[in-house]
Amino acid sequence: FFKNLKKELKKFNFIIIPFGENFKNINTLKIIWKYMIKKKINRDYLTIIIGGGVLGDILGFVCSSYFRGIKYCLLPTTLLSQIDSSIGGKNAINFFSKNTIGNISNPNFIFINYNIIFYMKKKEFLDGYSEIIKYSIINNIKFFFFYLY
Repeated sequence: FFKNLKKELKKFNFIIIPFGENFKNINTLKIIWKYMIKKKINRDYLTIIIGGGVLGDILGFVCSSYFRGIKYCLLPTTLLSQIDSSIGGKNAINFFSKNTIGNISNPNFIFINYNIIFYMKKKEFLDGYSEIIKYSIINNIKFFFFYLY
């Protein structure tokens, strides 16, 4: 999939970043910042982030700190990132412990494709679904019981 995507997107600057909590660190930031400097990315660019919450965290932080902030767009690919991390504006990396260095910076755009939930692994779906249940209990108990039945 990525080989075909890479071929089609030759005219764009893009970088594929490994995902996972262990990549939310200063070394990943350095790799991305070096790439952006090498490609002469400036404030006129729009960075499009396609991925889940970890990539949103990493690249949201990168974009908000590069040139004191460049435009970025999120395309969240997990249910959890669609309903939680993509709309909170919180970006952080792990430095000795989880989410120790970060900021709050909302994306300029968020595009959510709800059809993606049909292609998620069961665990990814349940992670997001449990968050929906949590929100419904906290914010609207009637919605929770509606969901339950």
